[in-house]
Amino acid sequence: MMIVRRREAVVHRAFRVLFMVLGGIIGGWGGYWIGHLAGWSVDAEWPWEIGGGTGAVLLSIGMAVAGVLLVDLLFWLATRRRG
Repeated sequence: MMIVRRREAVVHRAFRVLFMVLGGIIGGWGGYWIGHLAGWSVDAEWPWEIGGGTGAVLLSIGMAVAGVLLVDLLFWLATRRRG
């Protein structure tokens, strides 16, 4: 019984980390393009070619961190709800 619970915990942690990484990637990508729409980037072509620009890159980093924190918050709320 203990081995099964430990395996479930490892799988749960793996999915949690995977979703947090995906949240960071999506947040960073979206943040950069929001910065691009605001005019803070240079040499960028929608949707894949990212250029430079300090404002867009900083917004991208901030949105990536926010995406990770949002996913972590959702997992935390889900585990609190389950009990």
